[in-house]
Amino acid sequence: MNLVKKYGPILGIMGGIILFFLFFIVVLNYVGLINQSTLAVLKISLTVLCFFTGGLIVGKRSNKKGWLEGLKISGIIILLFIIVNLLFIHSFHLKYFLYYIILIYSSILGSIIGINKKQEWLFNSCFF
Repeated sequence: MNLVKKYGPILGIMGGIILFFLFFIVVLNYVGLINQSTLAVLKISLTVLCFFTGGLIVGKRSNKKGWLEGLKISGIIILLFIIVNLLFIHSFHLKYFLYYIILIYSSILGSIIGINKKQEWLFNSCFF
């Protein structure tokens, strides 16, 4: 239950941001304002930025070992991604593995930056 309190809001924020912006980007693609290659780049960039932001929030809330907190939060989400991927796509390619590694590194980097900048953000925080 303690883990749900700790990681639940962060997972909700990350999931909500990803779903909202992916819906917006897909609508732009459907209308014809962006093409397929731009859509792919925007989806990857948005997900990496979202993982970085989630890692930043987790790092800011942790007391030590920010890299481990970033690894935990990204591991939870990557595990969910793999389960959904195996349920609906039924295959696993090398490009998915590389994508997941990039997401894990972005979350770890965000949490390292978050824990190092924690003292500066204590009084002027915009997250939590």
